[in-house]
Amino acid sequence: MDPDAILAERDARPTTPLGVDPALQKALDFAGDDAFRLGQSDIDPENLVFGLLRSGGLALMFITKVSGVDLDRFRAHVWDRVSINDNVVDRPKLPLNAASQAIIQAAIAIATEKRRETLQGLHLLYALTQDERGPLAELLARYGSSAATLKGKMESSL
Repeated sequence: MDPDAILAERDARPTTPLGVDPALQKALDFAGDDAFRLGQSDIDPENLVFGLLRSGGLALMFITKVSGVDLDRFRAHVWDRVSINDNVVDRPKLPLNAASQAIIQAAIAIATEKRRETLQGLHLLYALTQDERGPLAELLARYGSSAATLKGKMESSL
């Protein structure tokens, strides 16, 4: 068996649309909830960050532990926005703005490149690390880390 031949055969097959992990869908729902609570008419990249944080799991662990943020300060300043978890408000469905759509497309490209069949929260988080001036980078910098640090530590997990 030739691993390169097997991968080439797989790559030659028509691509099928990625499935969306239920945990990622929950994070996207939380992003909409975050946007609505802030009085926004659409979901921006910062809402995506807080949706991932609220959904917990690996994205929360990477941001709060792996990235090296000052966790005490982080909790003191943003935990109220993160800890509301499943407490969502009754609201209309909000659309993603253009910047958020681009980040979702980047996450899809990352998952496809890694030959994944399901789009997961870590793909979205990794896509958010690409913008050194974006909301994730600003959040991490505020608490003693950086998007570059998080990106480097995530690369083997994708």
